[in-house]
Amino acid sequence: MYPWKIEPFDLPSTDRTQAPKQIVAIEIGYWGGKVVVSDSDYSPITLIIDYYDNEGQKREYLQDRVEVETIRNKAIAMGMEGEALKDFVKGSMDTIVKKLIGGTTLAERRDALSGLAQLFGQVVLPVEEQTGSI
Repeated sequence: MYPWKIEPFDLPSTDRTQAPKQIVAIEIGYWGGKVVVSDSDYSPITLIIDYYDNEGQKREYLQDRVEVETIRNKAIAMGMEGEALKDFVKGSMDTIVKKLIGGTTLAERRDALSGLAQLFGQVVLPVEEQTGSI
């Protein structure tokens, strides 16, 4: 299984007549990457994030995309500019490619995901809780 367990959060029902669902996991796919030649560049990759509720159902209407513009906008919102902004974007994209996607251990992948998730107000549960089942 591929879902990563996160700290649960409530999601209101789409028709507002049902009780909120609790989102308990995310699944990450990726596409659009290119292999860079120079270490001064980064791979422009897009992450596709799907959300799962506490019943193990993928919420089909809920999906996020994280790409270089998303990372850049988050950095700007945190007050970064100039060289610091450029370095943050490159570092984040490198982490996604080299550690989240290319990580060789569960701990390495989880740590990379945890750092990225924090930008979006989410908390990835510890390695011990990452069993792959919801």
